[in-house]
Amino acid sequence: MRDGGALVLDSTPAAYDAVYPYPTGPEFRPRAEVTSPASLSTWAGLPLVRGHFTVDMSNVSQAIGYVRAAKDGGDGWIHAELVVVDDGAIADIEAGALVELSGGYVTDVRPSRGMHRGQTYEGVQTTIRMNHLAIGPRNWARGGNEARVR
Repeated sequence: MRDGGALVLDSTPAAYDAVYPYPTGPEFRPRAEVTSPASLSTWAGLPLVRGHFTVDMSNVSQAIGYVRAAKDGGDGWIHAELVVVDDGAIADIEAGALVELSGGYVTDVRPSRGMHRGQTYEGVQTTIRMNHLAIGPRNWARGGNEARVR
């Protein structure tokens, strides 16, 4: 939906409880951590960027938009309201070239082995603090293709 010159994407599935691959080994992000009030409070105002990079004061101007709000969708997903203000990014989203979402965050990892939905893991993420939300092409996001604009 267009709001002035911006593209607003309502209730976009952006993150969920899952096992994610990392160079140090697979890590599990439990639903209780993903949807905790402390973690959810770090979503509002997040920069929306093309690709992953740690966002700080030296590069925040590269953001193409921001997360207006995020909530626990009650289905294991964080649903985010995205506002895209960059004309080139809007064109790429509308053309289907930018579709998948991936969160950039800092987390504590507790060593623990287990299995979630048939996938083994070696660590459990806790205290998830968001830094940015990245958008990229199909088959790009670490969490798979379900976290995407629709």
